[in-house]
Amino acid sequence: MMGGVSGRKMNLLLAEAGLQAKRGDDWEALEAGQAFARIYDTGKKHGSGVLIQQVKWASSVLPLLTREEVA
Repeated sequence: MMGGVSGRKMNLLLAEAGLQAKRGDDWEALEAGQAFARIYDTGKKHGSGVLIQQVKWASSVLPLLTREEVA
């Protein structure tokens, strides 16, 4: 992630670029973002027993975001 940009801000930038959307409490990569996103299991589970997954974004997604926001 770029220095000085919080995870929350990066999630909003990815959403504004049409690359991800919030589904309930979780972010999900949309079709336009799937080439840049990978989903990993965290090794943790929710109280319900469902595995917790995390989306990681490739740095190649940065040119698609608003430059002044990530600079």
